[in-house]
Amino acid sequence: ARPVAAAPARARPAPRPSLADSEAEMTGRFPPNAAVPSRRGANKQGGGKGKILVAVGLVVVAGLGGLIVVKRQQQQAAEAAAADQAAQEKQQVQDAFNKMVEKGKAKVREGDFKGAVDSFTAAVAAGKASNLDTRDAARRLAVASGEVANQEAADRAKEAADRGELAAAVELLKGIPEDSAYHDRVPQLMADIKAKVPDRLNAGKAALASKDFDAARKAVADVLAVDPDNSDAAALSSAIDAAGAPKPVAKPVSTGSEKADPTEKIMEVARSGRFDEALQAAQACSEPKCKALADKLQSATEACNNPDSADPERTAALLRSLGAASSPCMGAVAGKAVTKYLKQGIGSMGAEEFAKAFQSFRKAKELDPGNPVAEKHLLALRDKAQSLFQQAYVDKGEDPEKARREFELVISITADGDELNLKAHKHLKSLAGP
Repeated sequence: ARPVAAAPARARPAPRPSLADSEAEMTGRFPPNAAVPSRRGANKQGGGKGKILVAVGLVVVAGLGGLIVVKRQQQQAAEAAAADQAAQEKQQVQDAFNKMVEKGKAKVREGDFKGAVDSFTAAVAAGKASNLDTRDAARRLAVASGEVANQEAADRAKEAADRGELAAAVELLKGIPEDSAYHDRVPQLMADIKAKVPDRLNAGKAALASKDFDAARKAVADVLAVDPDNSDAAALSSAIDAAGAPKPVAKPVSTGSEKADPTEKIMEVARSGRFDEALQAAQACSEPKCKALADKLQSATEACNNPDSADPERTAALLRSLGAASSPCMGAVAGKAVTKYLKQGIGSMGAEEFAKAFQSFRKAKELDPGNPVAEKHLLALRDKAQSLFQQAYVDKGEDPEKARREFELVISITADGDELNLKAHKHLKSLAGP
């Protein structure tokens, strides 16, 4: 008989945890000598997630730090580029200023003092606008302006001599100082004038023959201005008297009954911009008129020597009163005043104070007629006046008070002779009623 296989043994079921064990598992309070369940697996899984979060955080922080560094580098690069740009622009302004000064110097070497004045005037104005040191350019401008006056005197003397007005020519040459570049021309011009003496004597004799006594006496005066001891001129003068010519009216200076105005020659020097020289002459004069003129010249000299601390409007008015509106000092003062008015005008435009802006730009243009900034804003204000006028014309029937304000603004931002200004005045008058 076959043996019967034994039945496999049944697995014994695990013991059910007691109530105490379950409570201990939940509360974590195990009785003494009890085995504590292992949590190694759970801790291992939670620790892995924490490490990942830490790593991600580190990556984010590193990225943010990198962005901050890049941003800072970009800002520093932008600041450096802006500084370089500003330095380049400043150097360009300085180079342009130096170029204008060198051009003026070249004109002086060529003897073209008018061209030198133009170059130095432009340099001073540009330098003042950019806060550059313009003292050397201003000094050269004063010298060149003086030479322009001397050049004009020499040219006018030659023209007068060619017309036969020898006395006038001699007087013009006397005004050219010895240190002038044109003083070298004086001897040759005087020689040319002396060569015309015989012609003037002949003209005087012809005038006497035709009984034109005034012309005859003028010829004598011309000859004696060149050669006071000329015997032929003296003889001609006696012949005129013998012919029964009326005696000429004596001039106050020659009779001594009246004194010549001592300020005339001082003013002539001042008009050329040589204020120091004019001031010395005025201070040396004892006449009351000289004292008043010396005070004005003192103020002008101080203002022109210290243009940065001088009031441009007062200085400009003072120079005009001295007849020195075309002097180098006026150029420097005008440049400073123009800069001031342009800043005021631009500020007023930003604040929409258009009437004030118009006055500022108008003053700037009066001092510098070709100033592009002033012209640009004045044209913009003219366009605004045109729009305002059209709006006021529409509002006139619906809102007379609003139209009145608009017409008044048109008047305040246009010149007196402007067509819009005149029309606005007319409409305002109609709004006021009969």
